[in-house]
Amino acid sequence: MDVLTIVLSAHDAKLWWYYALMATIGSLFGGFLTFRIAREGGKETLKRKFPRANMEKVGGIFQKWGFASVTIAALLPPPAPMTPFVIVAGALQYPTKRFLAALALGRVIRYTALALLAARYGGRIIRVLTHQKHPYIYAAAGVAAIAGLVMFLVFSARRKKHATA
Repeated sequence: MDVLTIVLSAHDAKLWWYYALMATIGSLFGGFLTFRIAREGGKETLKRKFPRANMEKVGGIFQKWGFASVTIAALLPPPAPMTPFVIVAGALQYPTKRFLAALALGRVIRYTALALLAARYGGRIIRVLTHQKHPYIYAAAGVAAIAGLVMFLVFSARRKKHATA
């Protein structure tokens, strides 16, 4: 969603607000569906879907901060985990209106900032990236891709390890 918002806003800067709005609405819809599923499943959902240590940590943060924990999780870019907070909110029967307000606040800020920055600076950044005299950009992109792959493999291995434990 982030990449699409950035690319579309950079391509058509006049519609940045529309792309931010659509990304926010889509994210709210997806978050609400996850919240409702977790709400129906209750605390059993937590036990089935996530390692106990992770859910205790997320649950503790949620119990202490509630609204703010969902808002901050919604603000942070990947790979920051938002789904555990959504599931905990649903499983612990957090009020739906408050959940949606927290999620909307975080997502509106995030997608508005991304779209606005892309509309403002995206064209320049794309010109720099497509210019052949900047090989360090390609090297940095390659390093970032490799780092992302390594992180994915490490997190996958950890998840499998916790699932079997």
